[in-house]
Amino acid sequence: MKRFLLFLLLALPLAARPPGKNATFTIVAETISSEGTCSATAIGPHAILTASHCEMPTDFVRVGDREAHVDKIIRDKQDHSIYLLGGITFTEFVEVKQNEYEIGQEFHVWGAPSSFDHIYRHGYVAGVIPTSHSGRPAMLVLDFNGFLGDSGAGMLNNEGQLIGIVTGIDEKKAPTLDSVFKMMGAYEMAFEPGDLHKARNYGVTPK
Repeated sequence: MKRFLLFLLLALPLAARPPGKNATFTIVAETISSEGTCSATAIGPHAILTASHCEMPTDFVRVGDREAHVDKIIRDKQDHSIYLLGGITFTEFVEVKQNEYEIGQEFHVWGAPSSFDHIYRHGYVAGVIPTSHSGRPAMLVLDFNGFLGDSGAGMLNNEGQLIGIVTGIDEKKAPTLDSVFKMMGAYEMAFEPGDLHKARNYGVTPK
């Protein structure tokens, strides 16, 4: 009997470690008058992906505990920015699967809510708000507990691939009840395939 129980314990799968922790960072862009804290994900040895509204007019950005030079920023005009960086190298980075999601799909987030660092949560793609007549891009409705500072955090699928980034938060309050509905959102990405290839290979010497 003891031998049988031991066999069962050995046969049980180990709990999967949430993907992406070592490829995700808190970023701080500093200017003379202010600073802003957001989240970002390494998508190449010298490139990170974050939200465009996290940008500040400076040539340097602090990524985790290291400072990097912003060589160039590639934007998709839907609140996503790729930073091509100098003076820093990421040994772990993730593959981008642009907009490859399904309703009900699980994702994992390492973010910086309220300036805390590397806070893990997971959630689900709950729905999609289609493109509006005013031109606002399609937005994913995210079922997870996010907060300010999570902007730019990568949404990683169970294979550790990035399918989107957190870009917004909205709250709806019932007029007659003391109740608030909070919704996290992520605009669909619209990078050109060449943009993602450039980010993956930026600063890499061809063999």
